[in-house]
Amino acid sequence: MTKRLTPATTTAIGVITVTLLAAGGSRLVMPTAVTATTTTGTIAVAPATLPPDGTSLAVVTVNGGQGCGSTILLSTFATLGTDGLSQFSQSQSGPWAATLKISLNSGGQGQAYVRASQTAGLQNIWATLSDSALLIGGGTCKGQTPNATLTEVGAAASVVLAAPAPARLQVSTPATKAHVVAQVFDAQQGAVPGEKVFLVRNGDGANAIAMTDAGGGSYTADVAPATAPRSESLIAVDTSVNPFLQSAPQTLNSVSSNADCIHTGLSFTPAGITADGQSSSVAKTTFFNGSAAAAGEPVSFTGDPGLNITGASAATDAGGVATATVHAGYSTGTKKVTVTDPSSLASCSQNLTITNGTAGTRDSGQLSRFIYRAYNDVLHRRGEDAGVEYYGNFVNFGGSRGQVALAFTTTTEYLTNVVNGMYQTYLGRPGEQGGVGYWVGQLENGGTTDEQLAALFISSDEFYASHGGSDGGWVDGLYQVVLGRSADSAGKANWLSALQNGWTRTQVAYAFTGSNEQLTQRVLGYYSTFLNRGPGSIDDVNYWVNSMQNGVHDENVMAAFIGSQEYFDKS
Repeated sequence: MTKRLTPATTTAIGVITVTLLAAGGSRLVMPTAVTATTTTGTIAVAPATLPPDGTSLAVVTVNGGQGCGSTILLSTFATLGTDGLSQFSQSQSGPWAATLKISLNSGGQGQAYVRASQTAGLQNIWATLSDSALLIGGGTCKGQTPNATLTEVGAAASVVLAAPAPARLQVSTPATKAHVVAQVFDAQQGAVPGEKVFLVRNGDGANAIAMTDAGGGSYTADVAPATAPRSESLIAVDTSVNPFLQSAPQTLNSVSSNADCIHTGLSFTPAGITADGQSSSVAKTTFFNGSAAAAGEPVSFTGDPGLNITGASAATDAGGVATATVHAGYSTGTKKVTVTDPSSLASCSQNLTITNGTAGTRDSGQLSRFIYRAYNDVLHRRGEDAGVEYYGNFVNFGGSRGQVALAFTTTTEYLTNVVNGMYQTYLGRPGEQGGVGYWVGQLENGGTTDEQLAALFISSDEFYASHGGSDGGWVDGLYQVVLGRSADSAGKANWLSALQNGWTRTQVAYAFTGSNEQLTQRVLGYYSTFLNRGPGSIDDVNYWVNSMQNGVHDENVMAAFIGSQEYFDKS
């Protein structure tokens, strides 16, 4: 939709001769010049805003003035036009047309209806005035009204807040304010005027600032600086709709200094350190105020989790320099250090690289590598920084690696993985939340072992039905899922006989899950996963198998492998 900015003009095109019969039948002839159209009269649209729904109506009122008043001998008219897609009618029910000629009354006034289109935007509406004279010389109702504006907008759908100008104010000059502009749009990105919009500073809704409706869907406010240096969020909220609409935040800084550190940034010496809880690097920056060193500026240093910062400057020295010592923890990666001047709100950040060395090397990064390896081997994921730092500090302050290992193998996370694995392995489906939670609780409080729980899954009606619904199919399934092989004929016959002679499916299943064959496979897996080798002898395997058959839980056996010196040396 385009906007018609000026009325159309018509230039003179010649002379029209009007001939009338005077009393007695003689002819009176008068030449009439057609001149350029002039702007005259008024036109109004109420309401001036409609939704673009194709049905809403507004009233168009034309006033041509005294020169357009109709008399017995003079009929006056207004022809309505628009540069948009709306249509006109003299009745609320139509018919509708893109232009409409209406009669004016003795006061030169007339009314009609305009119906909204289905396209959001602005359009101009005007009236061309004319008359039909029955007197010699004609009338004076000529010209065109100025434009009236009809805005078609939907309901407010979004609020956009522009960055304040300026975005940085000095607390020492409260008379200097930042100009803030918000815009409200409908779903088709049409501007929505007439809303009640408030500006909220730093989440303080109780002291929200009413924004001025500047027209065209724009709303403005002028904001003074805070009384002390601080960074504030600004949010525009449209309260005319339910629920309220709010903009994305913008930032306004109130400062008492213009110092910054962008000239030099933040640097580290050395540029990288080891995740051993001891290594350190010196962070350094220089603040300037313009081209001069900014001495005496207050500064603060902060760092990502896993970093410990000591010896930080409280203020810049005579050369504008600020330093701090950054100590590594046990987590690795690129960690950010930031220095901030609270007076100017200027800050500089830089990443410090922290590594933990090479696997299998006896160096200061070995404890960090041990912790990350335990995360990977037990929980099958990378350790989060907070957890790595916790376990590193635990060992540093006297805890054992075996305690760390047991903490991993008895976590709710690990046991949840165990139970979910049983659902998938034995029932071929994910576990329901309630069922998983129940069995994890049983493992945590010692109510069952891994082997006993596996036997309960395998002896279930669901597993039985999925393996043919017969004792023979069920026993075949036992061999496959527990021992990873087909049943031998003698063994199968033995277990079928046991079932026929009173053994329950749970008893038979536990005989499999707690068997020497199955536990031997499990122990061999521990050697391979945790020590990257096979057992030294069958006696080593039998030791762990016998331990589990005598009540030692799998989680304790795993922790023994992970907490061993060999596991640590290979980390």
